[in-house]
Amino acid sequence: MTAVESLPVYKTAEEVAASRGDNLTSLIGAYLAGYVAGGYGPRRVVKVNTVRRFERSASGRAIMPADWDDPEDDIYDNL
Repeated sequence: MTAVESLPVYKTAEEVAASRGDNLTSLIGAYLAGYVAGGYGPRRVVKVNTVRRFERSASGRAIMPADWDDPEDDIYDNL
């Protein structure tokens, strides 16, 4: 028994192959053939940039939106 064959997933994969009337080697070969036919590499997913971008001051510091300023405190008033 190899290290791969001792993994719990390997036994499950063999059971799935047997339930389909095939062996694990054939299923892996079919998967790889389908993968190659579909194109090499993973499909690229274009992510939408959800990070809010702030304007920058002349010194390079981020300028926070006015609605973020809490009028009850003066923490950000002297930046």
